[in-house]
Amino acid sequence: MFSFKKISPVAKGLVSIILVALILLYTDRQNRNPQTEVSKEIYQGEIVPVLTGGAINPQFKTNVKDGLRRGWPDQKMRLALIEYSDTPFTEYTEEGIRDGLKEIGLVQDKDFLLEVMNAQGDITMLNSIMDVVATKPFDYVMTTSTPTLQAACRKLTHKTVIFTTVADPVVAGAGKDFTDHRPNMTGISTLSDFEGMMRLVKALIPGADKVGTLYNPSEVNAVVNKESFDRLLAANGITLVSVPVNSTSEIGNALESLIAMQIRAICQVVDNTTGSAFPQIIRICEDHRLPCFTFDSPQIQNGATAAVARDYYQAGIEGVYMLARVIAGEDPARIPFQYVSKTDILINEKAAIKCGITIPEEYRSFITGK
Repeated sequence: MFSFKKISPVAKGLVSIILVALILLYTDRQNRNPQTEVSKEIYQGEIVPVLTGGAINPQFKTNVKDGLRRGWPDQKMRLALIEYSDTPFTEYTEEGIRDGLKEIGLVQDKDFLLEVMNAQGDITMLNSIMDVVATKPFDYVMTTSTPTLQAACRKLTHKTVIFTTVADPVVAGAGKDFTDHRPNMTGISTLSDFEGMMRLVKALIPGADKVGTLYNPSEVNAVVNKESFDRLLAANGITLVSVPVNSTSEIGNALESLIAMQIRAICQVVDNTTGSAFPQIIRICEDHRLPCFTFDSPQIQNGATAAVARDYYQAGIEGVYMLARVIAGEDPARIPFQYVSKTDILINEKAAIKCGITIPEEYRSFITGK
């Protein structure tokens, strides 16, 4: 008869280890079951169960559809999109939002109703739109631009808001930081890549020591952009000369006075006022053969010399990813704000040549229209 006492101490140790391993394997069996695993992807520093290999996770689409059935079994989800003005970055963001809704498997007028409202750059109209949205039975609200987010912070405290194309949501009043924020809000920041712009300016204009920009002091996003860019340039030996404008009618004279200050280039920060009149800025720069750098990629098509721009189309798509997570059951209060994941560098070779710029070899891959 077998006796455990006859086993050597070494063998006893091995048997004990094997028994412990078997017990651990048995108790952990559910964690090893492939059917219970959730596919997740590290995305912008967060674990987000939306993307798999760069594509929408099919299971996530199912979760979104399940969320729709739970929340609106007998009717369609109602979504409002509120915009501040007609600018290229607003148009690109809206296009991204519409395509993003398709990506997550939702069909307009079948799964949801979408109402788009644009204040045409009028704060009074924006506040009126917010008052209407506050009383109408919208299930979710998406916003673009900083003024729109600020108005939502004041008037839509009882609705879930997903923002996008916002420079600094914290300064706009949406939270203390990217994780400690208003419980009814989450979204995407498109704060400009100021360091990338500085490197591009230095590469294309060696020895540049002074550049200029216009900005609207009444737009908090414009002030944030101007001050952030100013600090970075100053730390790297470049002066940013800025001239305030309160409306598009002031842009021509303000830009002429800025050019008279012997700047080497215009590096126009993003705001709604200059954005809606950018072709005028480019036209004046062309008259003076002055390079015009932009943080808004569509302006390359209007003749800007170069752009270092957040991808506003992608910001719209990623705003929808945030919305989809909420529909699927996540609490917006627990979803951190995120920066848009993509930045574009574009160089207009024809415009550069007109300004006497020679594009370095390491930047020729960014020439657009080749």
